Amino acid sequence: MSIIDSYLRTLHEAEKAEIKNAKGPVFLYHGTRNTVEEIKRRGLTIKDNGTAEIRTGGKKAIWFTSSLKYAQQYTRKTHIFSDKIGIVLKCKLDKKYLKFIGRPLNLFDEYGYFKDIHPKDIEIVWKSKR
Repeated sequence: MSIIDSYLRTLHEAEKAEIKNAKGPVFLYHGTRNTVEEIKRRGLTIKDNGTAEIRTGGKKAIWFTSSLKYAQQYTRKTHIFSDKIGIVLKCKLDKKYLKFIGRPLNLFDEYGYFKDIHPKDIEIVWKSKR
């Protein structure tokens, strides 16, 4: 194994053991450009926040990660160098609706969640300075 392969393997964050082996709810981050008011009123819904992909079998899912930094990337307008304009949420999730989504060359863990999330199960942990 080359040094680069070893380095990339070290960087790559696969499914977290504490999430995989959790007996109760798990807490993960979601970056969004929704407003605080929308989140407090409706929570997160699959209809409005979900995306369908091949990796989810064509089903809509809300995407989560265990990395606050990675979630912040989804608060940007268009690309990694644009302004951060949204918020990062920490959500209480029922593991039976959560699926680890493996992704080649992705350096962070990602999970699809297949259920709406009630506002009481959402905490705002980071907000951009608009």
